[in-house]
Amino acid sequence: MVWRIGLDNNEVKLKYLGINGFEFSVGGNILLIDPYVSRTRADEPCSHQQTVRRHIHQADTIFLTHSHWDHLADIPEIVEITGAAVYGSLTSCNSLKSCSVPEDRINQFISYIPYSCGPFVVTPIPSLHKLPCLYPGEYDDIPERLLMRHEFLEGGTWAFLVEVESTSFLILGSANYIASELDGKKTDYLIVSISGRTPEFMTDLHSIFSFQYCIPSHFDFFDTPLENAGIRVSVDEFTEEMRAIDPEIVILKPTPLSFIPIK
Repeated sequence: MVWRIGLDNNEVKLKYLGINGFEFSVGGNILLIDPYVSRTRADEPCSHQQTVRRHIHQADTIFLTHSHWDHLADIPEIVEITGAAVYGSLTSCNSLKSCSVPEDRINQFISYIPYSCGPFVVTPIPSLHKLPCLYPGEYDDIPERLLMRHEFLEGGTWAFLVEVESTSFLILGSANYIASELDGKKTDYLIVSISGRTPEFMTDLHSIFSFQYCIPSHFDFFDTPLENAGIRVSVDEFTEEMRAIDPEIVILKPTPLSFIPIK
């Protein structure tokens, strides 16, 4: 696998959707990663139709790093709105079928296979969820019901290499990884979940994997309105941590519903 690197594309737009949700757009083509905007309370159903429709209006393709509620629960409504094609693990696919997503919109990805989605090429890379993992397990068959948080099982975790024009992004949707999958590789932008990371997580990752820009994610609350998401994990502390590791890396702090500058 060749991990292209270069920063001469000024047409890529990247918007943060909170938690680990991101919207990539180029020339009207939209790729969503882990879009979850409902942000309901733990005692409520995980998805809220009106909230999803307020924030999501267009998508062509969706990729899911794993199948927890804060990554997958809004997908049925988003597909209803947009008709987007969804790519995920076996657990993700069975979860979506349980929620009546049309089967012709559901695609089980294969690790290391690059998927061309308009201007984007997305390659799933085996990864790991942080430990401890809440709601572990898989759905080998279609579950009877998916409504509350505990019903959305993790189902395995993948990283995504997203390539668009000459720019590359690696997305880690949870604060863990498989070292052998990343060792010796590089990307332009690392998008990394910082919630639940171990003290040595970024030091160890930086020792085997090169990146020029770092975008932290998964630092906000799960159940606050997206317009006022709040800070659950300190991004300032993460920034200081990264400055100590490598002061040359540029940290780009995202704000929900705002665009992140892509150089």
